[in-house]
Amino acid sequence: MEFTDLNGPLHYMNACKQCVIAIDDGVESFITHLTNEHAIPTEWPSDRASRLTGDEAKKPYTTIAATRKKRRKLTTPRPLNSFMIFAQHIRRNVLAIFETASSSNISRLLGQAWSKIPKEIRAAYDEEAARLSKIHNKEFPTYKYQPRPRHAQCCNGTAFS
Repeated sequence: MEFTDLNGPLHYMNACKQCVIAIDDGVESFITHLTNEHAIPTEWPSDRASRLTGDEAKKPYTTIAATRKKRRKLTTPRPLNSFMIFAQHIRRNVLAIFETASSSNISRLLGQAWSKIPKEIRAAYDEEAARLSKIHNKEFPTYKYQPRPRHAQCCNGTAFS
């Protein structure tokens, strides 16, 4: 892959010449490179919210946090936490290059990468999560996280009665 070809498929980052080497070395190498050199996106999702117009401006959180994940229509999505924002940024760039990469492998590598990133970068993601939470609160003012109760299980995997 040529270096000049990278800036088209990659999302919210500026590719460097080392990206090509990391890509040639595989998914794990590319995730490590992205985490070390491109962990902070060139534009945060909350920055995009200020430029929305029309119907998108009426639902800023839904628009900027959009995924291909199928949701039930009447459920309110949870606000993204700092890890999910990080994972979304890195995953989109990995999948732009490695379209058939295993989702479970990417998730495992993202978890490992997150545990190793410096506190300064993690703090930047924490700040973005707080900004997104404010946008989420404007769109969903009555939202309150209500986890589903877990059912206790006994030794053989069946539920207690």
